[in-house]
Parts: sequence; structure tokens; C-alpha cells
Amino acid sequence: MIYKTYKSNGITFLRATNEVGLSLLFCPIGAAIKSISVDNNELFLTPKSVQNFLSSDNLLGKTINPLFDNDEIDIRGDKYQLKKNFQISRFYFNAKPLLDNNYFYIQYSFSKKKMEDGLPGNINYYISYTMSNTKNELLVDYRAISDTYTPAYISNIFPFLLSDIATKEDGKVVLENDDYQIEISSNEYVFEVVNHQLIQDDIVKSALLISPREKGLYYIDKDKQYHRQIIYRFIRKRAW
Repeated sequence: MIYKTYKSNGITFLRATNEVGLSLLFCPIGAAIKSISVDNNELFLTPKSVQNFLSSDNLLGKTINPLFDNDEIDIRGDKYQLKKNFQISRFYFNAKPLLDNNYFYIQYSFSKKKMEDGLPGNINYYISYTMSNTKNELLVDYRAISDTYTPAYISNIFPFLLSDIATKEDGKVVLENDDYQIEISSNEYVFEVVNHQLIQDDIVKSALLISPREKGLYYIDKDKQYHRQIIYRFIRKRAW
């Protein structure tokens, strides 16, 4: 397992590559993934331009907190006005990478102050990515901790350059094309799959957006943290 860092547009990106062909490019803005490739074949569709990728309007690959459909929420009898423009995908997360012979691990963290988004409680968000060195697998771990009773929800929007949905059920999605299969599973989330198109080098490319969703509104308190995990498995359908 190796990883390298480089700067672009003032932001430090990190690329980690394992021994069996999986390579990921990480970005601290929104604790994001910009690229996922296997055997040097790109499986991820994000804006090619780093500047466009860093744009606050771009959510592809980034961590999001899409909590509510309404402008107001009732929490234990108190009304709170939500700030719609607050989105953690816009913010810089602190990064803590760790490397050994068996895996690569990077944890991103971000702190939200009380009422910054219109909700009670100071919240610390933690998003970690763990890559196996010997398997083409990625574990994504989401945590949120607050000092008071408040709703929490975080996930990613991942755009995969695969064309077919082989399986879709609660807690599991399998995507595939002629060369690869991606198995996505979670014990807590349900998955939404949406078709998406993006223009790169004057070519229209299509992807399937994977959006993990909560089954219901989830609240955390001092003694109850938000914790979710998703496993991504990248499988070759033929020898290279």
C-alpha cells in the first residue's frame, strides 16, 4: 500500500493505491473522494477540473447532511428554523491518515457549532475511509457526536461509471458493466440510485448516483452517537 499527497488550488489531495489495483483520490473539502479506479480504469464520475470539483454546488463524491424537506423542525416541543445554505460538503475537514502493510485508513473530522445550521447542539462529524491492501474493498464509517439532543444524518453521493443495476434492495445495491461489478452494502441505510450525466472533454458521460438514505429521522444525545457503515467491493468480471 502506498499513498502520495499533492496540492491543487491550494488544497492537499491524497492518493492511496493498494497492491491489487484499487486506487482512491481523497479531498478534505467535504471529506470527499474525487476518483476511484481499478486496474487504472476510472469507475467514478466527478468534474475533471479541480476547481469545478471544489465548487460548493458540486456534491459528487462529497459528504452531505440532507436532513429535512421543511424549513422548520419541532424538537421536543421547540421550533427551529433551518438554514438551508448550511451544507457540510462545503467545509474543510481535518485529515488524519494512517498506513500499514494491511490497510490504509484516513479519518476526516469537522465541528459544527450550536445553531450554526439552525439546530441545537455542537456536533463533531467523523468520516473515515479504510482500504484493504490485499482486497479491492472500501469501508466507509460515519459518526456524529453531540452535546445535546439533536437530529443527525451524514452520507456520501457516489457517482459510479457503471451502467446496470443487477440488484437493489434494502441495504444492498449491486452495479455492473461488462468489466466490473460493485457490491454496496449496509445494515443501516437504504440506497437510492439515480441516473446522472456529466460533460467531460465535450463528451457526455453517464453514471449511477448512489445515495444512502436513513429509514427515518435519527436523533443523537450525549450518550447516543450517530454511527453508520457502508462496504464497497470492487470485483473484476474478467482477467486483465
